[in-house]
Amino acid sequence: MVATLRARVAELEAELAQAEERSRGHRADFECERERADRLVTIQDRMVAELEALRALLEAAQQAARPGARRTWREMTWRERIRWLRTTG
Repeated sequence: MVATLRARVAELEAELAQAEERSRGHRADFECERERADRLVTIQDRMVAELEALRALLEAAQQAARPGARRTWREMTWRERIRWLRTTG
């Protein structure tokens, strides 16, 4: 009876060792994927910021291209201000 139990304990310890080895491999895969996901999030954040900046530039260009659209002094670029001062003065 004791010999049978010892054999079973040895089998279970071998299975446990195999499961721990598989677990280490899965952990490495998990760490690799987490780093990859972090890089992708960083890239996505940068792309969102660039997109917002481009949208602002596009909106400014569209406003400048509208005929008769008056801009306030603060909205004007320095070139536009100088041009305005030369034409009104």
